[in-house]
Amino acid sequence: MKVINRRAFVKGIGMSAAAVAVLPIAVAAKESTLKPFRPRFAYVGSRTTKERKARGKGIEVYRIGQNESEWEHIQLLDGLTNPSFLITDAERRFLYTVHGDESEITSFAIDADIGKLRKIATASTRGKNPVHLVIHPSSQTMLVANYATGSIVTIPISTDGTLSQAGDPIFLPGESGPHRTEQTMSHPHQIVADRSGRFFLVPDKGLDRIFTIAVDERGKLEIVTSIATRRGAGPRHAVFNPQGDIVHVVNELDSSITTYGFDSTSGALTPIEIVPSVPTSFLGDNRAAAIGASTDGSQLFATNRGQNTVVQFNIDAASGKISDPRWHQTLGKGPRFASLSPTGKTLFVANELTDTVVAYDLRAEGMMTNPTETAATGSPVSIAFA
Repeated sequence: MKVINRRAFVKGIGMSAAAVAVLPIAVAAKESTLKPFRPRFAYVGSRTTKERKARGKGIEVYRIGQNESEWEHIQLLDGLTNPSFLITDAERRFLYTVHGDESEITSFAIDADIGKLRKIATASTRGKNPVHLVIHPSSQTMLVANYATGSIVTIPISTDGTLSQAGDPIFLPGESGPHRTEQTMSHPHQIVADRSGRFFLVPDKGLDRIFTIAVDERGKLEIVTSIATRRGAGPRHAVFNPQGDIVHVVNELDSSITTYGFDSTSGALTPIEIVPSVPTSFLGDNRAAAIGASTDGSQLFATNRGQNTVVQFNIDAASGKISDPRWHQTLGKGPRFASLSPTGKTLFVANELTDTVVAYDLRAEGMMTNPTETAATGSPVSIAFA
């Protein structure tokens, strides 16, 4: 077991902005075609409700210094219920958030000069507890995953960030997994676009399935195919390799990572392997959470809530298989979220249970160094950049 402390210098993750489009703060699929940019502002979403035992106040806005890990607080948008997943559009003019445990999403305009947010509109998701959203490559439609009602819905978005009435949701079918409390029904946890934007993968934690869906020009959703995972795995989030023919899925409930081949013609997944996200010597409770891959396809990382680490693997270019796990301490508890800055120079981890955002410098050859506390903020669970 290789657990790295804050003074250790270890081989890390060399990711750039192209990978951001398939990380937990996924922006529009066409973001992957844009050049890396130096972020000027960071937006941190949080849990806010007593039911979640949360300490967050809303969306916190920070100005980023010359060093990407130096943040200055400039705005708090309070009065928001669980703004727990954030994305920006490809041009970084707007920010969108779900309202966890509720039935709405909200759009905000980003002031390009000072980074502050101004509320534009709120729309119903026609389902309960939206947990993830992604913008279609056309920039005209938002796809939203409703965790509590097992549904996916599309919401039209206009060029000024206004949200229109949601279309008819589709409900994901299948047999519930064996976990008595976490798998009582369908629970889609993410929506991630393939390279073409033709297909969207939806890991369903409740059904132990990964669905491939398509969207037509009218915003109508269709289930193209699906694949069963190992029972009790609880698939949570997925990430594509740069070529778009390999997908890695982090499984929350059994703390594992499954690698699949992806057929870009049919949208079908073919399993390749499954490996644990925690060492065999770790005997405590753990829930895996975030996953991401480097731009060159050589590195994979995932977070572990319980062991409180980021695990990093080498990826074999030929087979897509992962090896040589290294575990990096997150200096906190409950690392629910992790993502790179758009430059690929800094890895950020949000420790939900200890109210910190921690930054790691990513140096030459992917070296992951100097974990430092970037922000102290209540119950952080999402980060977006502009």
